[in-house]
Amino acid sequence: MVDYCPCVPRTRRRRHQRHRQHNNYRYGTSSRKRKVHRNFIASLRAWARKWHLDGSSNCRQSNMEIDFLHKSPFVYTSYSRYILLSPPFGRTSVNKGKTETKGLDWNYRAYWLIDFTPLWCHQWRCTPCLEFRLSNFISIVIGVVGVTLFAFYEQKFAKEPMIPLRIFASRTAGVSYLSSFCLGFVLWATQYYLIQYFLTTQGHSLVGAGVAILPGTIVIPVMAAAGGIFISKLQKFRTINSVSWIIVTIGFSLMTQLKIDSNKAMQFGFQIIWGFGSGILFPGRQVAVQAVQTDEDVPMATAMTSFIASLGQSFGVGIGGVVFQNQWSTHVQSAISAGTIPPEYKLSYHQAEQAAVLIKNFPSTVQIVYRVIMADVINTLFIVLAGFSAVAFLASLASKNLSLDRETKSAQQFREREKPEREDN
Repeated sequence: MVDYCPCVPRTRRRRHQRHRQHNNYRYGTSSRKRKVHRNFIASLRAWARKWHLDGSSNCRQSNMEIDFLHKSPFVYTSYSRYILLSPPFGRTSVNKGKTETKGLDWNYRAYWLIDFTPLWCHQWRCTPCLEFRLSNFISIVIGVVGVTLFAFYEQKFAKEPMIPLRIFASRTAGVSYLSSFCLGFVLWATQYYLIQYFLTTQGHSLVGAGVAILPGTIVIPVMAAAGGIFISKLQKFRTINSVSWIIVTIGFSLMTQLKIDSNKAMQFGFQIIWGFGSGILFPGRQVAVQAVQTDEDVPMATAMTSFIASLGQSFGVGIGGVVFQNQWSTHVQSAISAGTIPPEYKLSYHQAEQAAVLIKNFPSTVQIVYRVIMADVINTLFIVLAGFSAVAFLASLASKNLSLDRETKSAQQFREREKPEREDN
């Protein structure tokens, strides 16, 4: 390095040192450690995406073992990047590498992957709750016990925990994390199963059904930008978040009224309502978390909102699949008992997601019955989503109405580069 070369004049070394100081933008850690933390977050995202894709494929009766072998290399490659960029594998001296390696919480990384994996595995099975399976029960127990032990270890034994549990201690922070979970839950379940209404009940093509669910999706980013501007003007967030959850609850409650003969205004207008409230919650939940954290905890607390939202997404698809399949089985069995569906035209819950294609060869009267059943099943799902939204609204009332107008001195900020003074040799 130029800093330590004896052949370089002292003035040049000083100039180079000042240049490095002016361009050192840090998170409270060195720039090399920032790469390590970014790759750790990337590995977590890979896990979330992996189980997201596995679940969507598994719900469509694909081979989960093949999917697991297919996507695992991407997950472990991402995690290996994190390990290889950690000291002493990075650019650091041997002695310094040994010291930093001792400071790293390696047990934490192992506990994290081991504890959360069973929870994701269970949620992606899409098995109806009426059918008890020992493997599902064991995965839940292992996941819950593992997460509990992980939290205990981080609180009592970890010298330098990467996720300090104090970021969850505040009541406002806890409410905000619950809001992130519920938001991910309801939005992902909606996007996964609302399309079935347009495919089966309304008889749209796959492209047409995809276009039909766009009104709510398009409104979300627009309202997210507008909500961020509104919050920055008021310097408050609790009232905005509570009102947004009310709008989301009303929107999902109205979605329960969709029928086979619902007009276009109901099909698209109700989507805009819940999309309006959901968009505002995207900046609102992060601002609420940041408002109660110390300056040094803001980066990690903010990152946790994304992770908890991803966790909510996985539960939303899994639990949504349970509701969808259970309600399908119940309605189909009732129709068979009533004689409106002949037994030879029965579609099981395993075939529910392909109903739009399978019923095309059925008699017209049977097709109409299945179209009505799909509408009723989707309505029941939106009742569940409205319930989760109502819980999030009630929880938001417990949040403190803190002001965002405060001075922060975080290490995670840009510094204006100053022009080095010119020195003559």
